[in-house]
Amino acid sequence: MDHREEKIRIIGAGFSGLTLAYYLKKANPSLSITIHDEAENVGGLLQSIQTPYGLVETAANAILDSDEIRALAMDVQVEMIEASKGIKKAYFLNRGRLRTWPLKLSETFLLLPKALRFLFNRNSFAPQDFESVEEWGSRNLGVPFTQKLLDAALAGIYASRVQDLSARLIFSRFFRVHPKSLFKKRKKKKKLRSIAPVLGMQHLCLRLRDYLQTQKVDFILGKKFELDQKSETEKVIYCGSLGGAQKFFKDFDLVKETYKDFLTLPSLPVSKTTLFFNLESSKKTPHAFGVLFPRIEKRPFLGVLLDTKIFKRKDKFYSESWISNEDFADLKSAQSMILNERQYLFNSKEEPLLGHLKSWQKVLPLYGDALNRFLLDRWPQMRRDLAKNEIYVHGNYLGHLGLSRLILESKNMAQSWQVQKK
Repeated sequence: MDHREEKIRIIGAGFSGLTLAYYLKKANPSLSITIHDEAENVGGLLQSIQTPYGLVETAANAILDSDEIRALAMDVQVEMIEASKGIKKAYFLNRGRLRTWPLKLSETFLLLPKALRFLFNRNSFAPQDFESVEEWGSRNLGVPFTQKLLDAALAGIYASRVQDLSARLIFSRFFRVHPKSLFKKRKKKKKLRSIAPVLGMQHLCLRLRDYLQTQKVDFILGKKFELDQKSETEKVIYCGSLGGAQKFFKDFDLVKETYKDFLTLPSLPVSKTTLFFNLESSKKTPHAFGVLFPRIEKRPFLGVLLDTKIFKRKDKFYSESWISNEDFADLKSAQSMILNERQYLFNSKEEPLLGHLKSWQKVLPLYGDALNRFLLDRWPQMRRDLAKNEIYVHGNYLGHLGLSRLILESKNMAQSWQVQKK
């Protein structure tokens, strides 16, 4: 087929769909690309709401700094802001107190030989195929580290507890480096830092849309696309959540008959409640990105992001965002629980000036055993079978959770596509 006539239809105008279109156009400007989305606007989960009290981010409030995101932001003319310097990454709740290191001195001492073993025998830490993170952590790093630190840290990323997470899915990528390369002299890497658009995460998506339109990418928003509408001369790439993909493919015979286990892979409910207070109240909270809650503390939330302290936006008010696996029915019920937690954690009885709740019933894939088994045993053949029908999939349930990894996957997918054409 002549490259100039190649047509691609991307389903999903969220971060993955927009960045994939961006890199596809970079690799081959002659591509004919159309982006579909049922929603009326772009951004998917990334919606930024400007309120009289400050910015509300419905999902992620930042992305890890990288050459890719910097270059993209410059290309689409979005000003980025870095996370505040000198701020501690997180505190952990430990026996009712906030600590930067939740382990006892004796527990830390017992951890040291394990850390040395990791340096000199990294492969012994490699996760087994069907091992949970709780089993992996207890085997390699000990129960205290797993329960008090690892559980809370991963809950802040995957919205899941260690007993539900697959060690292979979470950690395998850290063991793909050849042992000899550990002793080679490497270029000094810049310190990982979170960055964000000054006007909010959705602003990046809006500017991406504007840029893509100048590159003759068409947008069809507010209208559903069904697979039976696909023409024989175009490729379709689904870019979105696992729950969205399951709805998209549920009536497609190939998936319904041969890969029906894909349709039952679990997703997690997540809620994010943002509350605004007077700026003075920020003095009662730690100077950190947030606070994480291990399961053993038996708190109703996974953690809290101290939004105002992460990025300096000259805010006149102070805001926090509380993350939970509970699908709250309304703001009032979420806020009531949060105020109890604030009194417990920060000894504060202050009433909020404004609140905003965003809940999703199925938003994040559960990076557990079911997904691990599917990606190991079923996905390679399903991907090939879909490709025979000129259908492709790109999303955070294929082993790359997080915006920084999604943008890399968008870039790699676009580049590998072009290599295959040559």
